[in-house]
Parts: sequence; C-alpha cells; structure tokens
Amino acid sequence: MKKLYTIALLSFLAFQSCNDGDVVYENLEFGNSSVEKCSDKNFYYKTSDNEIIILDIEADSLLKIDLHVEQAVGDRSNVIYRKYSDKVTGKVICDVLPPAYPNTVSELKAQNGGKIIMDKLITTNPNEENKSVSVSYSYTFNFMNIKFTNEDSTEELKFDKLNFGSYKSANSPTFNFNFTTNVGEVKDQPKEAFMCTQKNTLVAINNGGTLLLSMPSDYKLPKNEGIEEIALNNSPIALTYRQYKNNGALNAEDICSTDGTITSTNNRLLEQWLSNKTGSIIITTRKTEPKDENEVAKWHYTISIKNASFKKYINSDNPTEASFQFNEFIYGYYIGDEVE
Repeated sequence: MKKLYTIALLSFLAFQSCNDGDVVYENLEFGNSSVEKCSDKNFYYKTSDNEIIILDIEADSLLKIDLHVEQAVGDRSNVIYRKYSDKVTGKVICDVLPPAYPNTVSELKAQNGGKIIMDKLITTNPNEENKSVSVSYSYTFNFMNIKFTNEDSTEELKFDKLNFGSYKSANSPTFNFNFTTNVGEVKDQPKEAFMCTQKNTLVAINNGGTLLLSMPSDYKLPKNEGIEEIALNNSPIALTYRQYKNNGALNAEDICSTDGTITSTNNRLLEQWLSNKTGSIIITTRKTEPKDENEVAKWHYTISIKNASFKKYINSDNPTEASFQFNEFIYGYYIGDEVE
C-alpha cells in the first residue's frame, strides 16, 4: 500500500519509500540550507550531510522571458535525489571530474508527470549619492505532484507539494546613471550625447550602459535660450535604459539600429528598463560662442532627468513590478543646429 504525504515546510523534507511492499517513513533533514548552483552547469542543489537533491533546469533562460514559469518534469528538466556514503558537497555534481569519494549509495529520479514551478523576484537598491542602482535576482522553486523512483522501482517518494527553496542569482548588475566626466580637474561636467541620424533619438553612453531619449520624428528641440521642463506623462518623449555586455565600442548608430544585441560589435543586450512616464526632462538651451570668424553659433542643450522612474520590462509589452527612481541626474549635453 502506498500513501501520499504532503510537504509544507522548508525545514524538513518527509518522504515515503516502498521496499518489497513495506511502507517506511523517514525524514530528510535539510534544515534552512540554501539552494546553490554549479557555476558552469544548470544544476541547482541542496545538501544535508550525506544527501543531495538536484534540479537540472535552464532557469536563467526560462525566467528571462517570464517571471513565473511552470515546467513539466522531463521537459528539458529533471530532479534527482541521492544518498552518499559520507558527507557530500556540490563537487560531486559540479566538478568536471567528480571526486572518487564519497560513493553514491542510492539514487532516485523524478518521473515524468510532475511539475516544476519557478518564480523570479527582482530587487532594486538605488544609490542617490553616486547615481547608481544595484539589481538582484532570486529564484524560488517548488515541485508539484512529483514522484521519485529508483532504477528498479523498489523505492518510491511522492510529494503533493515540495518547496525546494530559493536561489540568489550571481547575475547582480549595477547600473551607473552618472553621465558626467570624472577626469583630472574636470569633474561632474556633462558628457556629450549623440543623435541617431535614422531616428530622432539622443543617446548617452556610459561604459556598457546607454540611456536613449526618444522623440517623435517631427519633434524639435527648443530654439530659444532658457530653461524648459517637460513632464513625461504629457510628452511623447520616452526614456529607455539598456545595459550591454561590452565586447566592443558602443556608438549611437549601432544602438539605435536594433532593439536587441548589436551583432556588428557583438555587444549582447543584458538589461532593458523603460521610463513609466513619471518625472520630467529639464532642457537648458543656450547659444555657443564662436571662437573665430570661421565658426558659427549653434544651439547648445544641457539635459537633466528629474524624478523619472524606470521599470523592468521582459519585453516591450511585458512590464514587471520592479522599478527604481533618482531625484535628479545629468543626462548630458548636445550640440544642435546652427543659430539662424
């Protein structure tokens, strides 16, 4: 006779096994141990003394396109429980050449039909002083209607619901919104922003981070000296922050030419955050002063962003609840048309 046992607490994992028809109840004490991950493999695991539970799944890829994912066991995923002859560490599954000791005493694999439920939590921590924000990602794993058996089906474990635990991703980026100079005696001065020729979009670049200020094709920057504050909730202007894995020089034309990875320089798009139409843009307009008779005066714009909130988007139509905001920061300066 086989009975069903429901797991409700992380502090212990209870299971039942059947051996020659006898039902035996045991406890697997994992305490409050955290979920860990192999650095070069998609193995998430928990250990306790001589026991280990392994979840083999591409969580990073799956949770990149949705914050809540339900995956069937066996659909490019698996869950394994092992018992070893002595205290076990992640080396037994993570190392290219696993250690010869301890030895595997028993192994039970999850059968097809169960479900792996994953949720992704995004936490932001903005620093107003240096205009940076750190982002952390954590994954929560739960198993539903999962059944483990050994190779000859003499042992069986069943769970209605099993809370596997949480894992804090090693991918914890920091975004730098300080678009000012910091060289020698010239500090805290706006960096130059660049205009995309194919789009009416300004681009500010800071290492692997870029901030796009997108304007409608018929929108014109001011042609009068002074200060203008434009509320984003009543404006067609949009702000988009992108972070790339910087494998080559970033330039405005490449950034504006695609919404994703820049293939020409192999700059892979890692993050995208969009303004949710709060706050305002402050534009200070003046004329440049020609140094000689061969130069002409042009419109000079210094742009700041005030109280703008940025929200994490999985894609352009799928926002999350994660957001951050700065009171005010300098976007940059731009030299525009000649003064008529």
